[in-house]
Amino acid sequence: MGFKIISGVVNTPYRVLIYGVEGIGKTLLAARFPDPVFSDTEGSTLRFNLRRGMPGTWVELIEQAKHVRDTPNFCKTYVVDTADWAYDMACKHVCNKYKKSGIEDFGYGQGYSYVKEEFGKFINILDEITKGGVNVVLTAHAILSKVERPEAMGSYDHWELKMHKKVSTMLKEWVDLALFCDYETFVISQNNQMLKSKATGGKRVMYTTHTPSWDAKNRDGLPEKIPMDYEQIRHIIERTYDQTAPVIEKSSVPVTDERVVYDRNPEEVDPNYQGIPDELLKLMLTSAVAPEEIMYVVGQEGYFPQDMPIKDYPADFVLGWIVAEWDALVKRIKENREETPF
Repeated sequence: MGFKIISGVVNTPYRVLIYGVEGIGKTLLAARFPDPVFSDTEGSTLRFNLRRGMPGTWVELIEQAKHVRDTPNFCKTYVVDTADWAYDMACKHVCNKYKKSGIEDFGYGQGYSYVKEEFGKFINILDEITKGGVNVVLTAHAILSKVERPEAMGSYDHWELKMHKKVSTMLKEWVDLALFCDYETFVISQNNQMLKSKATGGKRVMYTTHTPSWDAKNRDGLPEKIPMDYEQIRHIIERTYDQTAPVIEKSSVPVTDERVVYDRNPEEVDPNYQGIPDELLKLMLTSAVAPEEIMYVVGQEGYFPQDMPIKDYPADFVLGWIVAEWDALVKRIKENREETPF
């Protein structure tokens, strides 16, 4: 009977893995995907204004995924935050099912085979979700392990998913895009002596290709290293969903230079400046950005209510998103200004 041949590019929803060190901003990045709904396995989304389910067991997580699969237009992105906590749920489920006190009690790695089977069923549901037109994003923590290479007469450090290799390998093979997130590190010399050096850094980046130090992949020709910003991948994630691209509403905040350029401490003039960290305040004054403009974009993104003062934002959000992504934030603010005729 032969087979049906399809030619050309077929744009389908994305299967994405975002993993990295703790606290780098994986949840924030996932929250910027189109119309997300989270299965929050560890309570990491409580400070964010987004839709979530909070499964307490493996069965509850499976039921949430099935609901997304079976409910048309429920969301455009389904996020599992995090996959390694979901893996722990699967381990507990298997232990309870076979009345074992721990996964190691099975012996000879059989327990991990049962967990792989359970996780495989979960991935099958996620696959059905993507076939229904919904992106799937999984976040995960990374751990550093030592890889021994006897044939190379040495060893090296490698970042891995915080779960058994039988499951992590299956998961990495399933996704279309695997992003390893880390802080970029620079080596600088001290006292002009190259022999006395120290590592420093802080800029968040995403690695998109495999190296001996981490696993990553992409199928869209992305640069090997890009800033940890959704704007860097928006063009591939949303190319199938042009109709879902966020619409920038007209701002209700008047924007004039007088709002941010003062002859004295701005906190004495506008209470919205009170409590803003000096690092952010300097950026605001240099770029002539008002607090309300930042609050408006934060509200647009759904992180916090639009009327929530900056001083009430978590410190890691201020430094990890606002300050770290300042150029992109200013760009959004300027776009809002252009949309608003003053």
